[in-house]
Amino acid sequence: MAIWANIQFGTRYLGGPSANPSWHVPRALHSLYGEIEAADTLIRSWEPLLSQRQKDQQEATTELGVATTCVVVTGLIAERAIKTLIAQTSPQGAPPHSHKLSELFRENLAVNEQDAVQRELEALPTFWDGYAETATASAILDVSSTGFVDWRYAMEPTGATGGLPKPLLTVAVAVTLVGMDRLSQWQQANGISASTS
Repeated sequence: MAIWANIQFGTRYLGGPSANPSWHVPRALHSLYGEIEAADTLIRSWEPLLSQRQKDQQEATTELGVATTCVVVTGLIAERAIKTLIAQTSPQGAPPHSHKLSELFRENLAVNEQDAVQRELEALPTFWDGYAETATASAILDVSSTGFVDWRYAMEPTGATGGLPKPLLTVAVAVTLVGMDRLSQWQQANGISASTS
């Protein structure tokens, strides 16, 4: 099942102008929608390899590459989702250049936005069988904070540590949904609709 299948969007317009001149929020959200779907497909392709390794206690030749791609792509998506929400809620400049997810989340988003992400996370349906989401958004971001950087070079001594693609992608979904809501609010406040843009 596609990751977005059980999520109701109502009327969403992912186009038009952006509240932030340094970051085109509607285009970013539009892209995130597809990126999350692609990452979901990639993670689902990794699951049989992971299950086989756990059963046989032997890693398939392709598993490390697929796992690395899952962690890196999911980290990139989460980073872009957080930066898009930062751009919406702080439209005076570009989001920070950091790749550290926990810092981006805690140091650049107001507490009410962090709380909105947590509420959205708690309201999401279960995306993967056998996976129960119990951690907070903040805790997941702590564990996966540098996965994008660390896993890009899995062959280095410090590479390939940490990183939780499934829960991190779930957090990225929650952040994106909050971002979509904030975009709708901004568009309504500024008289922007799909028919007028």
